[in-house]
Amino acid sequence: MLVWARIGPEKVFFQVTSGVTREETLETDRNGYQVAEASQLGVLRDKVGFEKYAWLPSMNTPVFAEPPSFGGSLETVQDGDFAYGLIPGSRIRLGGPFLDTLDHHTAILGITGSGKTELAFDLIRHAVGGKVKTICIDLTARYRGRLEDLNPAELSISDELAGELGQKLFDIETGAYGGFEEKKVLKVRRY
Repeated sequence: MLVWARIGPEKVFFQVTSGVTREETLETDRNGYQVAEASQLGVLRDKVGFEKYAWLPSMNTPVFAEPPSFGGSLETVQDGDFAYGLIPGSRIRLGGPFLDTLDHHTAILGITGSGKTELAFDLIRHAVGGKVKTICIDLTARYRGRLEDLNPAELSISDELAGELGQKLFDIETGAYGGFEEKKVLKVRRY
């Protein structure tokens, strides 16, 4: 949920990450309360995005929610940036210079149906568009068809050669005394 609070002259945005709603009964008086944890996104600036704000709201500062349609007209992703998606509960696009961070390890994690594969396709297209050499190890056999317009090169070996190599490796593992004779067979290149 996207919320904001007024801190001094600024409207500072927060993303609620978890919350608890409880009701207490004290004899005949019932009290309800909500406790939420949120991360500060910052002050929202058109054509820039969020800028961190150095202060927190005072105790008991009112917090307001934005409707899910909020932010659709804002430009928050710069030219050349990768658009990762939307801030949950809004129409604010989230982006950044993905190609500048490609030298780091990256993992895409999420539950089934959360969009991991679609994000991977988008990241691959963005990287190739930025002239980054890209290798996909496709265990699902879905990437080649979905990325056909990028003219992917097939680097796999044939099923026949894979079978031969598999048999040779099996022979090595099961050969007498470490498979010295069988290992010599792998020196012969037929592919």
